[in-house]
Amino acid sequence: SARLGPTDLSELKHNFQLYSTEIRRQQYMVAQFENKLSNLINAAYHLTSSEVEWLWRTAPPRMPIAEPTWS
Repeated sequence: SARLGPTDLSELKHNFQLYSTEIRRQQYMVAQFENKLSNLINAAYHLTSSEVEWLWRTAPPRMPIAEPTWS
């Protein structure tokens, strides 16, 4: 396995700093849109909070969005 040299590491750090903030911002925006869409679908089907909780409890382990926190 090849190891990265100082120049490679410097370039890697530079690119990480250049792109990581924007990538995290876009991931956050996508999550917000997915949650909003999920809420709109739940409202369109007139689901109660207990029905939504049941859907999350019985959802497959690989859901595209994270389960909302219930307060």
